[in-house]
Amino acid sequence: MTQTNNNKTAPLALLYRLAARTQPFGFTLALAVLLTLTCGWQLHRYLDQQTHAVSQRYGQAMANMAAEQAESAMLNQDRVSLTALLADLTKNLDVDGATVHDVENRLLVQSGHTTHPNSLYFSAPIVLQDSVAGYVTVTVSANNARANRNRLYGRLALTLAALLALTAIASALYRSPVQPAPTAAPAVVGPQRKVTLTLDLLNLEQLHTELNGEAFKQLLERFERQLQGVIALYGGESLGLQDHRLTLTFCEEERTDASFNAICSAELLHALSEQSELALQLGARILPFDASANLKSQYARQLKPGGMRATIISVKLLDESLSERCQFAARADQRSARVEQVLPPYKNLLENQLTQLAGLAADTLS
Repeated sequence: MTQTNNNKTAPLALLYRLAARTQPFGFTLALAVLLTLTCGWQLHRYLDQQTHAVSQRYGQAMANMAAEQAESAMLNQDRVSLTALLADLTKNLDVDGATVHDVENRLLVQSGHTTHPNSLYFSAPIVLQDSVAGYVTVTVSANNARANRNRLYGRLALTLAALLALTAIASALYRSPVQPAPTAAPAVVGPQRKVTLTLDLLNLEQLHTELNGEAFKQLLERFERQLQGVIALYGGESLGLQDHRLTLTFCEEERTDASFNAICSAELLHALSEQSELALQLGARILPFDASANLKSQYARQLKPGGMRATIISVKLLDESLSERCQFAARADQRSARVEQVLPPYKNLLENQLTQLAGLAADTLS
């Protein structure tokens, strides 16, 4: 009987000894950590639900608004206006991209990047006289809301880390003072998102000599209209003309998108210049925005008057995503590649844009 009582009281005696050794500060800290984690989890669930609900309302409102604004352009089959409308739409907060498809789900126009992971997609019909003529699809990202939420989680994590550090310091002082060595946080380098398209006007001097003043002026005005149309489609920024070279910059969240916009702009300008007997012969080169002056001059020397049209791109800009949109041919210098063609379905979109720009230029001249 005595042995049985001793067996029962042994665990209780162990608990009493542990309770006697436990510091009140440590127990309070553990309880505070537990409560913080519980509140943090509940806050995470609530914020996630609210973010999803707000994104749903916002994305559908954007799609409905774009569908209403696209009715006139859809009725007139004005793809330039549709492209400009989508470009303005993607400037709104959290809107990654937008597309317009016809009723047979064929892509008509596209703006922005529509394949971001974890994005939400919203569609709205374009109604013309009680019949559906197409659909607008808007891609909405909740990255900003997630970033704000992550900053909140970071503050909570810092609070927990501070509490744990206080516990560790108190325990270390109670036993033997030990000072941990500080660690430096690694530096974070942001990605490059900007590229330059340089257009060499190879035969500008020759045309200036051969044409009279009025004809040369009309030629430059036509090129200016074509350039403005391409810039409106792909969001480029002109840095001006210097030494018969025109420089455009393209900036996107992903450098692949900026490079693709530069390629499409160069191909459109090449094609527009080939539709006229008297036109500027262009040489196009696409480089990272931070490329050295020496590298830029080496690429410029590869473009000569009278040669075949060419769009040269630095291999530093090539990646798998860009290769899925364009076909490239390697060059002997192994530092650049030549753009062979834009692949479907982007090729069809480029042809439609070329037809629209050529018709717009003809209407302006008439």
